Amino acid sequence: LGSAYNLWTYRLTDLTAHWSVFGVVNQWRKKHGLAPMRLMEVPYYHQNGQWIPTLNAYSAQLVPRCADWAAHVYITGFWELEQPTNWQAPPALLDFLETGEPPIYIGFGSMRDAEFRILAQITSQALAQTGQRGVLLGGWGGLGGESLGNHIFQINEAPHGWLFPHLKAAVHHGGIGTLAASLRAGLPTVVVPFLGDQPYWGRQVQKMRLGPAPILRKNLTRENLAQAIQQALQPEILQNARYMGEKLRQESGVQKAIEIITKMS
Repeated sequence: LGSAYNLWTYRLTDLTAHWSVFGVVNQWRKKHGLAPMRLMEVPYYHQNGQWIPTLNAYSAQLVPRCADWAAHVYITGFWELEQPTNWQAPPALLDFLETGEPPIYIGFGSMRDAEFRILAQITSQALAQTGQRGVLLGGWGGLGGESLGNHIFQINEAPHGWLFPHLKAAVHHGGIGTLAASLRAGLPTVVVPFLGDQPYWGRQVQKMRLGPAPILRKNLTRENLAQAIQQALQPEILQNARYMGEKLRQESGVQKAIEIITKMS
């Protein structure tokens, strides 16, 4: 709809984020003797007459830098959490991983759905139809919970950094954290978007030939998910995903962000 619409929605998004933390931030500022922010002012652009760096915490391997961006706008690479040192995989999960072909990850992170029971059945049936095994993470919404067959192992949570290297592909909602983890692990990815920016990331996965076209949650069926899984396991997509994983593992988004912030200060 044009550049004016793009600019307007960009500013509106900033204001919405600002309003959501307005009260908490002003409490913090008051505690430290700082002047309060104004409700209609987004104070994150300038400081002492200089532009404040904008850090985009994703990889330029997936979305290159736009040519018209100002010099203070950066792409740092994905920000990876440190892996927990005290997490132990349940013996039953280890047995499942060791007694067959590498499974496929199924999980929808923080998404909630009134029909998660049906969603779990759809994913189970699609895996069975394609002859694949799966590891299903319950996530915030409590996906699964009932018997879905011996070809699926259910677990409430597991660190992506530990789990994903044991798998062959991933099916998820396209949340940026899960997307980063699956691509870093070199997994072909099927994106089932629920909301927000998730459809965009699904289209980028398709564009980069790292997985099939995204399937909107409301349109998901056993048949189209089974077809998407089969497409994700094609040799070209498997090779592309492995190559992308190698490149992403060489990046350090957190370190680059630290360098930019340190240089500014």
